[in-house]
Amino acid sequence: KYIRRIIKSGSGALSVSNHVHMMDCVMACQANWPKMSYLPTLHTTFQLPYVRHIVHLLNAFPIPNTTAGTKKFIEEMDRLLQRGKFVHFFPEGALWPWYDKIRTFKPGAFHFAVKNNVPVIPLAIKYRPRKLTKIFSKHPLVSIEVLPPVYPNTDLPTKKSVYDLTSRVHDAIAQCVEYNNEKYFSPKVKKKRFWQRSAKEETAEK
Repeated sequence: KYIRRIIKSGSGALSVSNHVHMMDCVMACQANWPKMSYLPTLHTTFQLPYVRHIVHLLNAFPIPNTTAGTKKFIEEMDRLLQRGKFVHFFPEGALWPWYDKIRTFKPGAFHFAVKNNVPVIPLAIKYRPRKLTKIFSKHPLVSIEVLPPVYPNTDLPTKKSVYDLTSRVHDAIAQCVEYNNEKYFSPKVKKKRFWQRSAKEETAEK
């Protein structure tokens, strides 16, 4: 219902989610349906087996790593949002497969929301334990939840508005994921969760 309200208003939107599954770009596009999403992604994604074919079908385009390319990228992002398009970002950055916490969000994507005064749609990717199908896979089931859109605070200066928006969206997704973990996984199971990274691994990624 949140997606359809934004579509009806004619506004563009930014959607963001945690980055924990090889196919979460597909999940994000499905969550934003019937609006087609654009997916800025790393150059390396277009080199991954199988995945590169999927991202080409999902309106994905590479994030540039040159000054000239970045300027054109910013212009294109503004143009998309001003034309009422949806753009999806993974503000955590790198993919951490099956990770069950929400990492720090980089504020870059939220600059576009503030600059163009469009809402941010938080998408929370969550896990559920398997039951009868556990024999076929050691991984939990995955679902995605569309949370209420978060709007930029236009009363704040631009820089403060960006960090305020980043914080509110991060907290919304984190609370949803934490509640889901408490609901489906007991403390005993949490200690044994195979997808939970050690402190050493988390430090190495930073």
